Amino acid sequence: MHIFVISLQTSVDRRRRILDRLAELGLTAEIFWGIDGRKLPPSERRYAGRLRRLLYGKDLTDGEIGCAQSHFAVCAEIAARGLECAMVLEDDAILADHLPQVLEILSGCGPVQGDRGWDFVRFLGKPKNIKRRKVVADLGNGLTLCRFFGTPGTACGYVVTARAAGVLAACGRTLWTPVDILYGQVWLHRLRVRCIVPSPAIPDDDVASTIEDARFVKKRGLRGWERIVHPIARMGFKIFDGAMKYATYYGGICLDSLPIRSRG
Repeated sequence: MHIFVISLQTSVDRRRRILDRLAELGLTAEIFWGIDGRKLPPSERRYAGRLRRLLYGKDLTDGEIGCAQSHFAVCAEIAARGLECAMVLEDDAILADHLPQVLEILSGCGPVQGDRGWDFVRFLGKPKNIKRRKVVADLGNGLTLCRFFGTPGTACGYVVTARAAGVLAACGRTLWTPVDILYGQVWLHRLRVRCIVPSPAIPDDDVASTIEDARFVKKRGLRGWERIVHPIARMGFKIFDGAMKYATYYGGICLDSLPIRSRG
């Protein structure tokens, strides 16, 4: 399976660490140069700032915009090359020893055969990030493929098919939410998203993030009438977002229980 590592050109140490770790696991990767949001001209941001502020009360940071556009760009590359499936890693990911086994299974050399039953498999880190989940396949050796609830954070690693990569790249035409949240909003991209437990990759919380800490600020930057409309828009969005999380998760579980030929 082809492996991409997203890395800013300035992140020399992070890049060296993950390439060394991949080599320890017997894997090689192609570096995909990340996009620095601070240097991205407005015409290339494709950022819906007003929509973002109305729904969340604040703008995305330059780092969040650059991160998202980097992931959309690598997905576009996967689709353009027509790769059957590929793994994408961020350069600060901590890789577990069972990563090669996971890649072998997801490549179709293991228990998941024929119709893969997934379009997009995310590596979501610690189990607390996916407390509510349903096993859809036992992959052996303690590994499970799971359907998960909600929109857990982190885009530190994932495996995606060429078709799904094209769909995700198209989602980047209008950016209004962090990429890891978008990846979980299955009602928007309609992909079959799963996760591996235990995760073969987790984000390194001890390494300084290339996304600014300003993303944790509650509210900032509301302008004029946006201050009035925001509470109403935010409430409506939270109701819709919450309803879709429950609908897609439990509706998906019902579909999982149907014979394969009966599924849409």
